[in-house]
Amino acid sequence: MYREREVNIKKIALLSMVIVGVFFIGCGKKSNSNIKKVVVGEKIKAFTLKTQHDKPMSIGDKTKMIIFVFAKGSGHTVKQFLDKQLADYLSKRDIVFVADVSPMPSLIRKYLAMPDLRSRKYPIMLIYDEKFAEKFKNDEKSDDIMIVYLDNLTVKKIKYIKTAEELKKIIESIK
Repeated sequence: MYREREVNIKKIALLSMVIVGVFFIGCGKKSNSNIKKVVVGEKIKAFTLKTQHDKPMSIGDKTKMIIFVFAKGSGHTVKQFLDKQLADYLSKRDIVFVADVSPMPSLIRKYLAMPDLRSRKYPIMLIYDEKFAEKFKNDEKSDDIMIVYLDNLTVKKIKYIKTAEELKKIIESIK
């Protein structure tokens, strides 16, 4: 029993150090304003990212919408909504879900986030590279769900939402 308590105390101490480290690392990050952002009326370059199952998935000419999340809270909102849908809910509408996991420390990502993400029945494209995320992220709205409407990779509209109800209305408007 004493040994178990000692191991638990060590785990708690390690987790506390990781959390404190994440806080200080996050406080020191600066946005790179030289990176070109997504702009309405301009084309985005097709890209491929790995899903939560390490399978490559691409954005292409047929993609009608990209749902981006850059924060834990907005990611949970999207996941909770999609968990209630069929596995092909997004794909049959040519919509993809992209989550930025780049700010997450690798230990947290590997042992906490990835097992949760792998349990999802729908594909989630993951951004591991902070510089790649900066191409899409709007720092003032990074806690919101970012919706990018596309037509042949041309950005037609960008919308920021907060709720599952808004997300449902937007997704179901796509035919």
